[in-house]
Amino acid sequence: MNKHNLNTKKLVICLDGFRHGGTQHAILHFLPYLCENFNKVYLLVLQENKFDLPTPELVNLEVIKYKSKKFFDVLLFIRLIGFFWSRQPDIILSSMFRSMTITCMTKNLKSKIFWMEQNTYIMRTLIQWKLLRVLALKVYKVICISSDVATYTSSYIPIQNKVVIIPNPITIPQSKRLSRPSKNEFIFIGRLVKQKDPVLALKSFHHFLEKYDSNSLLHIVGNGDLEKQLKNLSYKLNISKRCIFHGFLSNKDVYTILRQTTALISTSNIEGFAMVRFEALVNGNCLITTNTAGTDQYLKRAFNTGVFVASPNKVDFSDKMFKSTNYRYWEKKVIEERIKLGLNFSPQSVSSLLIKEFESIKN
Repeated sequence: MNKHNLNTKKLVICLDGFRHGGTQHAILHFLPYLCENFNKVYLLVLQENKFDLPTPELVNLEVIKYKSKKFFDVLLFIRLIGFFWSRQPDIILSSMFRSMTITCMTKNLKSKIFWMEQNTYIMRTLIQWKLLRVLALKVYKVICISSDVATYTSSYIPIQNKVVIIPNPITIPQSKRLSRPSKNEFIFIGRLVKQKDPVLALKSFHHFLEKYDSNSLLHIVGNGDLEKQLKNLSYKLNISKRCIFHGFLSNKDVYTILRQTTALISTSNIEGFAMVRFEALVNGNCLITTNTAGTDQYLKRAFNTGVFVASPNKVDFSDKMFKSTNYRYWEKKVIEERIKLGLNFSPQSVSSLLIKEFESIKN
């Protein structure tokens, strides 16, 4: 397989689900460029959900969704075996544990499998890692979102010679924001789940209101299991009028809010590298983040331009939220430095890295 003949090949992308998440948004960014290069692209979603993200209408894209909820779903195995052996794809790109394992078990002989690892999955069991270790023998390459993810994954699976580091792409806004917002407003973007620790974001904001600016606002973009708890906590802390719960929004609406806010608060416990951080930077925002995977690799050179790494406690977070309001970080040249950092992660640029790996396959 060489760089000139992908247009005769078939690609399958397999995911556990297609609700809001970093992997799903990355795939949406990749799809137009993959469809330009491949003869046929199939998107397989193992468990359909009413909250699934919409998929684009592309001429050579076929979306197939199953309603499978169990890992050992015999009917799904039979269907996937039939699918792979009838369609005969050349490349399979799978992400998330269930998809990664099931594609290895049901693939056709000629297809090359690429795994996409998006996080430091500390919640995986030893049995799951042992299964991946065995199935990795069938994998052509493992795409990791950051060097930290690659190191962590390689500590469980001997894949060092198969690892490729490719970040997720982000949406690049059409216009630049080169001035400081008139008010101190902050934004949290992500699923409202324990991994993202939105409770820490809310408590840090409460501390900021008490110590620095009682007129500030916090925009919370996302849904999840902790939504009710967060709303109740905002009432308990008497800051409900200072917190705006938006639910999930389109990229266009998210960017509208980003332009009126000072900084993004990223409080995750674990991450591969949340690309929403770059989406904030490319919009000119400052960033306060925990020191999760990829932070040092991707953000180290931005630490003097309004990017702050905070300890996971409300006092340090709120102090750095206050620092982000300092006018030194809102000089035009400093804002432009933040924006420049995000421009390297455009969908076109990152997709070209992925396509290059597909082109490098040797028959």
